[in-house]
Amino acid sequence: MIVDREIVASEATVVVRPLASRDLDQVSRVHAMAFPATILTSLGRRVVTRYYAWQMRGPHAVAAMAGIVDGELAGFAFLISRSELGGFVLRYWLSLIWAIITHPRVMLLPTFLQRVYQGARSAASGPSTSAEGVARLLAIAVNPQFQRRGVGNRLLRASEAVARTAGCSHMRLSVHPDNAGAIAFYLKNEWEQTNTGEMHKTLEDCGARKSVRMSGLEIQRIRCEQQRRRYEVSPMFYSLARPQSQFLYFQILRNVITSLARRKRFPLEGLRIADIGCGTGGWLLEFCQWGGESGNLCGIDLDPDRIAEARRRLANVDLVCGSAEVLPWADATIDVVCQATLMTSILDLGLKRRVASEMLRVLKPGGLIMWYDLRVDNPRNPSVRGIGAREIRELFPNCAISLRSVTLAPPIARAVVPLSWVTALILEKVPLLRSHYLAIISKNPQ
Repeated sequence: MIVDREIVASEATVVVRPLASRDLDQVSRVHAMAFPATILTSLGRRVVTRYYAWQMRGPHAVAAMAGIVDGELAGFAFLISRSELGGFVLRYWLSLIWAIITHPRVMLLPTFLQRVYQGARSAASGPSTSAEGVARLLAIAVNPQFQRRGVGNRLLRASEAVARTAGCSHMRLSVHPDNAGAIAFYLKNEWEQTNTGEMHKTLEDCGARKSVRMSGLEIQRIRCEQQRRRYEVSPMFYSLARPQSQFLYFQILRNVITSLARRKRFPLEGLRIADIGCGTGGWLLEFCQWGGESGNLCGIDLDPDRIAEARRRLANVDLVCGSAEVLPWADATIDVVCQATLMTSILDLGLKRRVASEMLRVLKPGGLIMWYDLRVDNPRNPSVRGIGAREIRELFPNCAISLRSVTLAPPIARAVVPLSWVTALILEKVPLLRSHYLAIISKNPQ
């Protein structure tokens, strides 16, 4: 590979971090400067912002990275498991039509009709399938003001590292044949151009990861989201010092205890309990207070920092840092499996199904799964997706499922509780104002 010493020296000043929702305005600005002649840019900044917001949300697995120079977003990269152009078109077709009407010059671009046809065909054909072991580089964009600062190289290497970690053996990228500069950039970085015009790279050292499925990219996205929330969300937001948090906390516990007691699983003495997505051990601490014995408790979480904090708080509890798609416990060894707000953070359907299957695998005959999660989307957080009753039943086929809506929608609770706790209790009685499902799932119907 040809080495540009000036660029290599400059790369030391480039910091790569996960993209966050707050970066979208800067992302659209960088896109417009990096790709000024594209149809997407010609449709206006609002469409560009929505496009990348959609890419960050999924429903595909995605790793979005920012290249930071001197505190400014100098470039970005999007690594995805499959193309979702059709989903974007279906979601925003009215906005796209309006953007074309208000930006009529876009129709004069030579590729306009081709792109319209491509978008319509993608929308009609539905979601594309993920190629096994292949990660698709959607785009690397660099602000021209930061050219020759090593931003593109750092983002490309970071994307390749993420793909390797996800167990991918190949990467692909679509580049317009007239974009000689981009083609030269990827060729210089040991990519190859295929007969179809796509850029392609085979990743080395992937042999040991053959058992890792494509969901590795989704897991990487979840890790990035965890880092983003740790960076953006103040610990005081969920603090029990706030009346709003107290209300939500006590109502959740009341509903869960009632459901367990109805099935004679409360108190928890003698039961082996696993918390999937245990975080810092909040639910496990509750289980200890409900009669659970530390030697019978176990948990798993992706975040090593959270697991370290959980180990500090909980002695003699079996805590594992890893993915819930391969649980570390033997078949039929758990009496109660707890899943609280984990599954809605998984956007990839295949990974959700594997996690659900693992929960059933470790569950004892006659055991139960305690499910507490969003039943509706959170409009302020595109990184979670609500799971309805139908999808819960599809995730756990041939199981007895007792399902009810609970929890006053947190935005309403946060607005009402400081004024009147009683009013919040009354509002929680209205099913349409409840945001979560509490489900008790039995492996073997009684």
